[in-house]
Amino acid sequence: MAYVALVLLLVAAVSCSSNDIIGTPVEVTTFPSIVQVEIRVGDYWIQKCAGGIITNYHIVSVATCFSGANYSPERRRVRAGASRRGEAGSIVYVMQEYNHYYFGSLDADGDISVVRLTGPLTFSTGIAQAPIVGQGIELPSGLKVVNVGWGTTVQGSQDVDDALYKLDLFTQNNDRCVVKYLYATNPRVVTENMICAGLYGKGRDFDVSDLGSPLYYDNVLVGLLSFGVPNADDEYPVVATAVSFFSNWITRTAV
Repeated sequence: MAYVALVLLLVAAVSCSSNDIIGTPVEVTTFPSIVQVEIRVGDYWIQKCAGGIITNYHIVSVATCFSGANYSPERRRVRAGASRRGEAGSIVYVMQEYNHYYFGSLDADGDISVVRLTGPLTFSTGIAQAPIVGQGIELPSGLKVVNVGWGTTVQGSQDVDDALYKLDLFTQNNDRCVVKYLYATNPRVVTENMICAGLYGKGRDFDVSDLGSPLYYDNVLVGLLSFGVPNADDEYPVVATAVSFFSNWITRTAV
């Protein structure tokens, strides 16, 4: 029997700042719950999304990565325990996705998916279950969270480093985020089920390869990157699905 680890968090806003805009390369053993989600394109498998391990048979990611006209479970697989994009680690294929029923009703609201794998992941120093934040816990503005993923590493460019990176971001006021995206060139809907985060005093450019990449607070999974604005000079925050609004659904689904 697989169990999801729930955590009740005591959180407090922080007043520190960070000048790091690129991120720091890390080994997967630092964040062993992160996985690469690979998409089959012809004869090749390409990392296009990320996610987090919640049981040895399940990961959680965004529904955007497990939906669409060309989607089928056979065209997705997961690479766990790998620090570099597309190299080493353990590969397990996707059996079934369970996208939240909110998804598709209001822009990216409910952009979350529990994904069952065809076989179990073997836990080790580089492959581990992520505890998830408890239901209904709201993060205050100004809280430092850590984003981990394999996206681009140079602002405003398409330069890619295959290493795993972490970057400190800070949660932002959702009401301001709503207005920011309402008047964007390509408007998006921000709801209470989302977390907005950016660099200290700024936003953060979005990279499509970071779809589903985790936001952690004190090593607890609190968010999954859902959308943002690429190449915008950090004007707009990235927007993540807030795990705490779906924690009970996750635990019921990942069985």
